[in-house]
Amino acid sequence: MAAAEEQVKAFLRQYLECEREIEVRAEELARCRCLAVKTTGAVSGERVQGSRRNRLEETVERIVELEEALLEQVDRLQGTKEAVDRVIAAVDNGEQRAVLQMRYLAGKNWEETGDALGYSLRHAARLHNLAVKELAGRGETGLLGRAEGRCT
Repeated sequence: MAAAEEQVKAFLRQYLECEREIEVRAEELARCRCLAVKTTGAVSGERVQGSRRNRLEETVERIVELEEALLEQVDRLQGTKEAVDRVIAAVDNGEQRAVLQMRYLAGKNWEETGDALGYSLRHAARLHNLAVKELAGRGETGLLGRAEGRCT
């Protein structure tokens, strides 16, 4: 298979990789928020030890910084997902576009893709190959290096 076609496939695979990465980041974000609530709840208005309050404040600040960084990462990952979605949506042939959507956006295997669309496994793979060749021929591989928040 041509290198350009492999690049198109790698670009398209980023969608589900970003989905998984966003899920991981969302779980991290939830843990940070939970920790922030626990930490700030422990801070009282009274100071028993001089260094205790400063340490808690520093911890809360670190948690807030981590939360902001995670949100920025999620935004970049979302941008990559949107770029993949746009490339797939630009495929002219509806059957080919549907196969790409099932494979790369829904994460279906070849059997599931064929069954869902009413095609044989072989026909689904053939439509996929035609779509990938079309995208490679259009130079869609140029998007590969420019996708923000790249997941691969």
